[in-house]
Amino acid sequence: MSHHHSESTPDGGSPSSSSSTSIAIQSAGSTWKINFCQWCGGPTKHEIPDGEEKTRAICTHCGKITYENPKMTYIIFLAKLKRPHFSPGPESLECRLFALEDIPFDSLAFSSMLVTLKLEMM
Repeated sequence: MSHHHSESTPDGGSPSSSSSTSIAIQSAGSTWKINFCQWCGGPTKHEIPDGEEKTRAICTHCGKITYENPKMTYIIFLAKLKRPHFSPGPESLECRLFALEDIPFDSLAFSSMLVTLKLEMM
């Protein structure tokens, strides 16, 4: 099995300025070519699907298209719960509340949450 590495270049935009209330965080994004389908394991071909503008990995067996979206946008806000009732959303298995001093920083799944929490603690 061979892996192909594709070169990625910056979009040429100027860095975002930051103030005391907002900080721009850029993710590195994926630079690996997807050779196999994440659903069935079949080989993929790389072409632009009908009605789209970007090259995507398309499974040659099941036809599913893999969408990589490395430019994530986060909207994070601070709020107070009206009632102590909460539950995970459709993309989460578990959720819990922590006191600031008890947050398990070494176990957070996403670096964006680490950055956000550290900023809140400043």
